[in-house]
Amino acid sequence: DSTGIEKYNIGLLTLPLSSTTLWRDLLQRAELARRLEESGMVSSDQKLLTMAENVAPKSHVIQGLVKLRQIGRSKQPICSTSAARSALSDIIKASQEAQGIARKHLGDHHPILIKIRQEEYQLLQKLLDRLKISSTSKGNPAKEIMDESLSCRQAALSTSVRVLGRSHSVTKSLIESIGNLHQSIGNFDDAINFFQEALKIAQRADNSTERVKLMMNVAKCFQCKGELETALSYAQDARLNLEEREREGTLSSDENATFDSCYHLIAELALSIITNGECN
Repeated sequence: DSTGIEKYNIGLLTLPLSSTTLWRDLLQRAELARRLEESGMVSSDQKLLTMAENVAPKSHVIQGLVKLRQIGRSKQPICSTSAARSALSDIIKASQEAQGIARKHLGDHHPILIKIRQEEYQLLQKLLDRLKISSTSKGNPAKEIMDESLSCRQAALSTSVRVLGRSHSVTKSLIESIGNLHQSIGNFDDAINFFQEALKIAQRADNSTERVKLMMNVAKCFQCKGELETALSYAQDARLNLEEREREGTLSSDENATFDSCYHLIAELALSIITNGECN
């Protein structure tokens, strides 16, 4: 029966990995990932990656991940350029070591490489948060950290597209994370492109929560660009989506704050449009 077939396919995912296993056949791997997710047997975004992590040699790949995670435990502020660059170097080195171990044992396209890259860019964000160096200081390492974070996310995306497919929820999350990074540094055109690509995936998956979040992100980017009418259009679409789900009773309690933010953004945009019209 179909349930038995899907259980067999999940079994294939957890077999010991070698050059002859499913992980090496990228087209078959991507198709299986999609079928498992569509079947509902893999309902969480992270379950495939968790499976991949669980079958990895514990004394090798996971050890590399643990070492990478340990680097991010410190919460002490970083006040000097040399300390920031040293921390950046440690993160990159630990990530490269973990990736090298994964590639040696599991091949170049195992999903755990996505996991390692995700761990790396999360650590890089923590490093940025710990920086207490003036943005005007000579040789401020913030840009180096941001560049490494962008490169890291792009590498994770490349692996995810190849292994899981472009429509997979993990791929969507990575596309969105690149959009978030571009938005944070003021690259609004690039941010809009990535958010809109993620939005298309969320629409195909009929994920209303993600659609609203992405429409709000696009609206805020257009607002920063001064394209207020376009921003208002996206914000209104987000509002309509929220109101429809509220009528259907499918709105989660966690989304009440999103509702408030959406109405606030619409009011802010409408006021700006009116004010600009009066000035002109």
